[in-house]
Amino acid sequence: METTICALFTIFLSTVICCMIVLCHLVGLETEAVSSYRFPTNGTKVGYFIAANLLNSEDIFPQFSHEIVQLATMLGRTSHTFISIYENGSRDKTKKFLQLLSKMLTEKNIAYKIVCDSASFSNDIDSIKRLALVRDKALAPLFFLHSYNQLHKQTKIIFLNDIYLDSLEIYRLVKTRAENYDWVCGLDFYRGFYDRFVSRDIRGRIFSRWYPYIREEETKRLLIQQVPLPVRSCWNGAAVFSAQPVIQHNLTFSGSLNNQNDSRCGNPRSECHMLALSFRKYNYTRIWINPKILISYDSTHLKLQKLIHQHFRPFFGFFNDILMHWFQKPWLDDDDACPQLPMLCC
Repeated sequence: METTICALFTIFLSTVICCMIVLCHLVGLETEAVSSYRFPTNGTKVGYFIAANLLNSEDIFPQFSHEIVQLATMLGRTSHTFISIYENGSRDKTKKFLQLLSKMLTEKNIAYKIVCDSASFSNDIDSIKRLALVRDKALAPLFFLHSYNQLHKQTKIIFLNDIYLDSLEIYRLVKTRAENYDWVCGLDFYRGFYDRFVSRDIRGRIFSRWYPYIREEETKRLLIQQVPLPVRSCWNGAAVFSAQPVIQHNLTFSGSLNNQNDSRCGNPRSECHMLALSFRKYNYTRIWINPKILISYDSTHLKLQKLIHQHFRPFFGFFNDILMHWFQKPWLDDDDACPQLPMLCC
């Protein structure tokens, strides 16, 4: 009798599980991470590792797919490329677009790994730590390639946010200073300069939202002249940095967050800022912004900023200098424990 009951219960439980799986597929949900990949053949050395995190990003497709393939093709003329994309929790058509992208990459013979994950994070984890975790997921194949000796000594990591991707702009960013840098960014915009959570000038001060963005005279002059300028840290929608310190010192976004001694505030402002500080900790201090590279998150803001920078940049710089001089508090010094954003720029 007990054996019969156990058998019936097992059948019932199996039926319930099967029904749940079928239901998940019917409503378009996924029960686990789904990966598609094509790794380089043996003996291939990857010179450019392109990484991206996407979430509810259907608005940037199909532009993103076309441009990332184009970017890999342009870079692939001199060295092999690898594309790593980690997506999790999207409720729009992002997963479907990524499935199409994986087919495009396979047809173009481009090595890649795309992960579409349904994993969710505990509410106990704050947003910065969650971002660090998902960025680490996109970075993970780099360590796999290293374990199989498939990285160049000079491999560059090209890490993209969910930007309106322009392959030529990112290609030019990669080629800044003939690739003689440890880390380089452009300038990103959304209703003014955007990524002020990460960007610090050479003295460690926060950028302004408005042109010319920085107050330190020497680097401001370089920015006005449209030549690369040294900074303490940056990200700005897309960052290109050396893989060597990442591999050599096992650097991750999450690991950099845990190094609270690098933070000047009680809580880190950004996982990207903390990774840049980890670079500096190991003496990889050649961090630059190329002001010619303009990045945004939709075509409208990108076109607007290109128009402003081309025709109205000097006027805005003069106007901002007057306002900063007469109406705004002085920019904070390096020894401030936790710099606040300037009043005019908030």
